Amino acid sequence: EARAGLGDAVREVLERKERGEGFGRVLAPLADLIDADEVTAASVETALGATLEALVVETVGDLPTAEEIASLPGRVAFVPISRLGSTPRRQVLDTVGMFGQQVVPMRALVRARDVEAVLNPERVEALLDRLLGETYLVPDLDAALLLAGGPLAGRRLVTRDGCVLEPDGRIIAGPVGGGETGESSGVLQQRGELARLETELATVRTQRHAAREELARVDTEAAALNDTMAGLRKQLAMGQRLLAGETAKLDRLVSEGERLERERGSLAGETQHTAQRLDKIETDRKQLQERADRLERLHAEEETRATEAQRALDAIQTERDAMAERLSAARVDVSRLGEQAAAARRDLNRATIDRDEVERQQRDLAAQIERAAERAAGYEQEIAEARQQAEQARADAQRLEGEVEQAREKLKACEAEVTRLAERVNEARAHAQHIERDWHSLEVSRREIEVKRENLEDRTGEELALDLPVEYAGYRAMMDDEEHGERVARVCVDEAAAQIDMLRAEIKKLGNVNLDSIEEEQTLAERNEELIGQVADIDEAKEQLTALIEKLNGVCRERFGESFARIQAEFGGQQGMFRKLFGGGRAEVRLMPLVKVVETDEGPKKVETGETDLLESGIEIIAKPPGKEPRSISQLSGGEKTMTAVALLLSIFRSKPSCFCVLDEVDAALDEANVGRYIEVVREYTDRSHFIVITHNKRTMQAVDRLYGVTMQERGVSTRVTVKLEQTRAGKPTPLSETPTSLGEIPTPLNEAGETPTPLEKVESNGAAPSGKPSLRKALASLREEQAVEAE
Repeated sequence: EARAGLGDAVREVLERKERGEGFGRVLAPLADLIDADEVTAASVETALGATLEALVVETVGDLPTAEEIASLPGRVAFVPISRLGSTPRRQVLDTVGMFGQQVVPMRALVRARDVEAVLNPERVEALLDRLLGETYLVPDLDAALLLAGGPLAGRRLVTRDGCVLEPDGRIIAGPVGGGETGESSGVLQQRGELARLETELATVRTQRHAAREELARVDTEAAALNDTMAGLRKQLAMGQRLLAGETAKLDRLVSEGERLERERGSLAGETQHTAQRLDKIETDRKQLQERADRLERLHAEEETRATEAQRALDAIQTERDAMAERLSAARVDVSRLGEQAAAARRDLNRATIDRDEVERQQRDLAAQIERAAERAAGYEQEIAEARQQAEQARADAQRLEGEVEQAREKLKACEAEVTRLAERVNEARAHAQHIERDWHSLEVSRREIEVKRENLEDRTGEELALDLPVEYAGYRAMMDDEEHGERVARVCVDEAAAQIDMLRAEIKKLGNVNLDSIEEEQTLAERNEELIGQVADIDEAKEQLTALIEKLNGVCRERFGESFARIQAEFGGQQGMFRKLFGGGRAEVRLMPLVKVVETDEGPKKVETGETDLLESGIEIIAKPPGKEPRSISQLSGGEKTMTAVALLLSIFRSKPSCFCVLDEVDAALDEANVGRYIEVVREYTDRSHFIVITHNKRTMQAVDRLYGVTMQERGVSTRVTVKLEQTRAGKPTPLSETPTSLGEIPTPLNEAGETPTPLEKVESNGAAPSGKPSLRKALASLREEQAVEAE
């Protein structure tokens, strides 16, 4: 950290000097021997430049050797303190008398540090005189240029903003840390900042020490308070345990009382709500009664006028029956509402009874609380008795602990004896298991030998037709016959077994004799010829299919390439659909690189090759709406995705138009501005295709040529409505009962209260005569006109 700001080569020299690997006559970097105020440190660093990290030596003879210089990792500057030859010195100008405080000698802004262990400060001052004696600090570059051509000609001038005007006319400008001389930039500033921070750190440490002492005192007091609190908490815990049981019981009783109080409040609220419902039901019943009376008067008037319209008797009779059915339904509703009112009254009576029951329960709870207080006093007396019993129990416990300790010692002795006996039993069991294993091994070996003997007897009987048990006696007699003075030579079992195995192998080589082998050979030859012909046919078909596939691939590549190029131009070109819909921006449809599976040490791994194939590569859409960065379509918002998809669809339409196109709520995620662009673009394509648009957007409805809607003016009855907007725009009558107030909107008549009328109210409003009396004839005529329009 002490060498921060020095170059790598300088740090390498200093480290090698510390390790004793050369450069022993190097004293220190110049930056370690000088100091400056924090305000003027930047100007001093600018004036010295790369010299600030130069290494100081006593004389020219103390420079490093040629081998040491050759081993340097970079450029290093060496400054000898003793002058080389005699250099004439110019007269030091009195800048204060000539220019005031505007021009300042740089030598006055820097001083030697007190580092007598390394170098005498007076010699450092002499070195600074030589380095900065001809350097002056001026306000700016313009003043430097003027002074360089006048009284300060031949001097080195440094501006306060970091520019340097050399005596030979060179101007060095720019940030201090950005050029070749910027490696040591900030060393003096960092040192001043470090000194200031060390002072602040000492102050903070003093404050921290005082705070720690205060904290230690507070901790001592807190420990004493904690001890006191611990004693008090023990006493409090004992008292709390005594009262915990009764307090819990009392809390349960209080909670039960509160619950009953809440239930009483909720019952009062329900009672009030029920009364409000009864009032509302009564009001609805009166309205329905008035409506029924009005319908009865209408029915009576129509019956009176029925004699004047004999030709329309059938239609009027049908309407009257319908009105009668509606009247009956209304009367049924009135009866049902009456039953609901009676049920509400019964609920009210039930709520009153429940309220009385709650009051009774509250009285019972009060009595229970009094009894609980009496029981609490009894419990306190029992607690005192329990304390005496606890003292007696403690004395008994101490006595029993002594007896338990004696029993434990006896138990330990018994456990040691049991452990010793258990070890002996385990050793005996292990010995018995070993003997049992050996006996089982011998038994298995004996059984295997018996099985081998039985197998040999069976094989001898099967292969040699010898009964060994019968022939064995004769065999032994022959082998032991010594009457003739000679014994029968024994047969070598190994040689005999080898000869037997050889003979068996030769017999197996002969195999079974197949009499039909010649015919089978002929059949196989014919089958072979047939398979050879089939293989030739398959090879020929393979070549034809390969040629066909290559031809199809070529045609597909050619056609797909042409179509893809057209779609790219129509979608992302300067006049493409994307720019039309978004009002600018940029988009691109491109092929995705192929991905291949490569076997690695970790298993199969997918690798992107960077190659593309018209038939194998996927398609990627990159969109850049106005004011945004390019991104994949999956990263766009809902509206941007919709507009991009519509642009791509219409670009494909330009390449290959279709007769019909269905757009299902495409404009759901679009704002008003984008809906307008969407409508304009779709309108451009209506001369090529028919668009069926499903939408809830009024602006889209206004732009269509024909509007189809499904409405439910009566509950459970759906009606299809058709509007030819061309006729509406031309001022022709629409097939509806009323002309729409705005393009694409189908108004529904409102009643006097401003609400949507019921089916009965619609009949009244549609059939009202100019004189203010209802006219059923006009209502029927209007209904026939609507049915005729729907039929068209």
